Amino acid sequence: MKNSIKFINISVTANQRSTQVLPENTNRKAIIIQNNSTTTIYITFGHSASINSGMRLIPTANFESYAVTSSSVHIVTAPGTTADNIIIIEGTPDI
Repeated sequence: MKNSIKFINISVTANQRSTQVLPENTNRKAIIIQNNSTTTIYITFGHSASINSGMRLIPTANFESYAVTSSSVHIVTAPGTTADNIIIIEGTPDI
């Protein structure tokens, strides 16, 4: 089907060091990030993540956007914590 979007779904773990969870992608049409952990995570686009900056995503919350940046996506948690089961869903054109 023309103009449809395919989605990839990955599960990642965040810790106190910034982790790139998605590379730069100029074809990205949608992004969903769901924090299924018990720890707050911080998300940034295009550069390393650090605590108390970027977008704060509390436990069980999610972020969804269809007007997204093509920049890389990075996540981090507070020192001494780990966030398991962060779900990242990226939508790209289904060609």
